[in-house]
Amino acid sequence: LVCANHRSFMDPFALGGALLPLETKYVAKYDLFQVPFGGWAMRRAGDLAVKFDKNKNQGWGTVK
Repeated sequence: LVCANHRSFMDPFALGGALLPLETKYVAKYDLFQVPFGGWAMRRAGDLAVKFDKNKNQGWGTVK
């Protein structure tokens, strides 16, 4: 398990490249899965979407 708090848009790609040939999966907020090409690629790769609930008492959950 590798956790990173990236500081630029290139960090996830650099991290994935550094871990080759290992398979990588990302956890990202649900909104990123709505981006036209990027969202499609993330879904195809099997990445996990996290959707934050507007009702803060409910917390958050995963979307499959």
